[in-house]
Amino acid sequence: MWSGSRCAGHRQAVLVGHDWGADRASRAAVMHPDRFRGVVSISIPFAPRGEWSQWDQLRADGLGERYCTFDIMKPGAEAGFRACCGVIPRTLHWLSASPPPQERWDPVDPAKHMLRPVSIDIPYWADPDYVRHKV
Repeated sequence: MWSGSRCAGHRQAVLVGHDWGADRASRAAVMHPDRFRGVVSISIPFAPRGEWSQWDQLRADGLGERYCTFDIMKPGAEAGFRACCGVIPRTLHWLSASPPPQERWDPVDPAKHMLRPVSIDIPYWADPDYVRHKV
């Protein structure tokens, strides 16, 4: 991202991060304040290094084997994301309000993970050309 901003002739950028990306955006801004003049953090608060560990807290809360992020941190987990033609439509479907509430993605229920099969190619609300372009 920084390289793209520099190639476009920008000396500084404003970072926008959502969910876990909000944490990464905040950390990048702390580590490189000369590159980033602002941060928009959506959905999670910034936790400075050493003060609190989100991972340790999730484990202490008993979610170490169930929380979705721990599952995708395991060796070889990246294989589940390789087939973009399936991953993007499934993620769009399960993480949206398209399925009934009892079937939607649940970050602490491994049976309701975001990469499980779905019976549709592209959610009805998504622009097929945009989805195909991303795949």
